[in-house]
Amino acid sequence: MKESIIKYLEGHLQYEDTDDIYIDELVFNLDIIKQCKKDMKDGDKIKLTSNITRNEHKENFLQRNRLLTVYNEALKNVLNLSKQLGLSPVDRKKLKMMEMESPDDLTKLQKLHEVQNAI
Repeated sequence: MKESIIKYLEGHLQYEDTDDIYIDELVFNLDIIKQCKKDMKDGDKIKLTSNITRNEHKENFLQRNRLLTVYNEALKNVLNLSKQLGLSPVDRKKLKMMEMESPDDLTKLQKLHEVQNAI
């Protein structure tokens, strides 16, 4: 992935050696996103909450899935790093950085996140 990004930036005369740290962080955050998506899936569903118990004498309660927070932070980092590297949404699409199963997956997840934050 790193080589593809460098090649793309070089082709657009945007690559500098100092961009390597940003590219490394971009690739790392993309890996975090992929791992979070994998870990949050439960068959066809996305686990937005976890069933938590503090001790055996109290009732369980639902807590927001912590992976959702990690996912959202990594996504923000990807978008910010992409901007710093001068990669537009069209550029990111060309690089296939957002490997979604369907175009609506990210939108659905973000809407679910917004609903949960409102509660």
